[in-house]
Amino acid sequence: MPAKQDSSLRARPDLVAVPVDKSTWRPLYSNAVAIEVESCNELETHPEHVVHNWLKESVKDFAEVHSWTDEKCFEKLRQLYEKHGEVHGKVKIFSVKIEKPSKIEQPVVQPSANTGLAVSSTADERARVIEVQGKKYRVVFKSIDDAVRFDRFSGISATQVSIKGSSVVIYMRSLGKSITIQAERVDELTSSSS
Repeated sequence: MPAKQDSSLRARPDLVAVPVDKSTWRPLYSNAVAIEVESCNELETHPEHVVHNWLKESVKDFAEVHSWTDEKCFEKLRQLYEKHGEVHGKVKIFSVKIEKPSKIEQPVVQPSANTGLAVSSTADERARVIEVQGKKYRVVFKSIDDAVRFDRFSGISATQVSIKGSSVVIYMRSLGKSITIQAERVDELTSSSS
């Protein structure tokens, strides 16, 4: 192994990259790289820890140590690197641009007026009799879990429930989205079969 693996070793690298021989797929441990990820906070408040990461016992057996940080604080990492000349042959420093994820706007679907919903249980745990817009349907869900999901979502915050083919669509205004639950079968019931 390229680094000691005993319980007395207090510090290990964040990640390890071990190249492989492409013809035999054998690991090339002698070329293994220790990877340290340094946060801007760590560079500002504990630069001595960053230097310790380059010199700690667990990285001595690695061919190189790669130290990565956000491009916003790369200059601080570079200054530490320049200040400690003893690590120049083994340590390489890198920056990465970390973008904040943009907020994804969910499209808001305006439901039609709430026409009411009535739900009855049946002998089959997966089935429900649902009355939507004056029509009754017997819905057999694919699993008991789907039936429970329907009960939970339709009972708590449903603004509108509709039947579309073999799917039950529950619109929830509070979440601004619809939940679609696939059914195994949807049968429209006539008024005499209810």
